Amino acid sequence: MRMLKKVIIFLLVLVALVIALRILNWFGATTAIEGIRRFNSLEEAHHQLRLRTLYLPSYFPDYLEWPPFEILGQTTPYKLVLLHIRNQESKEVVLAIRQVESAEVKPPATRLEPFHAGREEAVQLHEHTALLEEGRCADNAPCTRISWSEQSHHLNVILKDGREEILRIASSMEVER
Repeated sequence: MRMLKKVIIFLLVLVALVIALRILNWFGATTAIEGIRRFNSLEEAHHQLRLRTLYLPSYFPDYLEWPPFEILGQTTPYKLVLLHIRNQESKEVVLAIRQVESAEVKPPATRLEPFHAGREEAVQLHEHTALLEEGRCADNAPCTRISWSEQSHHLNVILKDGREEILRIASSMEVER
């Protein structure tokens, strides 16, 4: 009988310890501020960031390298995905795609920023109005940027190329689930 009591007490203590550890783990996960992380693939980023939607272009110029050279993302304090894509020959980053799930924040800069706008124009993109800007990238090279919102997502594409190519890329953006 004494042995049975000891086993029951041991099991109760073990159950209480497991419950306490789960509560501490949950509390830590909900209060942690996560930084921007680097991912090895789009699939890994999609899964780890628990994204419901990820916008990717279906049109891709031949001179660009796929998959992205750099995939960055975070979930807190807001969801963010940032892709940097290089030129196949020069290996220079020439395309940046940024997706943010909050209009209230100033997301981190891409490798092509700061972007200095010269000419701005409102253009139709899908059923949305987008802001198309022609200007200069961080290295003073000619660049084009287009920004628009799709549902709760705010998208921004910067390309070291002209307006025709960026409009083709932006128009082809589709949701990957």
